[in-house]
Amino acid sequence: MKTIVLAMAEEFNAINKDKMKILKKIIKYFLILLVGLILIFYILTNHSEKVSSYKCVGTILMDNNEYPKNFYIRHTDYRWWIFWGDSAGFINLEVPNEWVDVYHDLKIIGDQIQIFKKDFSSNELKIVGNFSRLSEILRLQTHVGFYDGECKKIEN
Repeated sequence: MKTIVLAMAEEFNAINKDKMKILKKIIKYFLILLVGLILIFYILTNHSEKVSSYKCVGTILMDNNEYPKNFYIRHTDYRWWIFWGDSAGFINLEVPNEWVDVYHDLKIIGDQIQIFKKDFSSNELKIVGNFSRLSEILRLQTHVGFYDGECKKIEN
């Protein structure tokens, strides 16, 4: 009788060892998957945008008169893996102590960023300007007039 009980105990231990091996493999693969998902989440949240800031010196045409005006723009460029966005990024524009504006609809063609604004009367996107990343020239129709200026990259 004692040998039967010992044999059953040994068999039980062998089965538990096999189950433990399987459980260890499951935990190992789960942890690898979890680390991979955390890494992907980190990349998507911290490295999906490239931000560049510029100071633009130029003139704005208002009522057939040109006035010198400095613009500051911050271009946020979405990385190629942001496939769910329908724009190539956005531009924040600031005229210090006067006004700010945001342009959400951008299209990048070569080194040029085409800037669009939604016309709410026709519900269509209309091109309102462009920014050349090569020559760093900004031409933009704003709500106060047409701006033409040369930009220089600044630190964020």
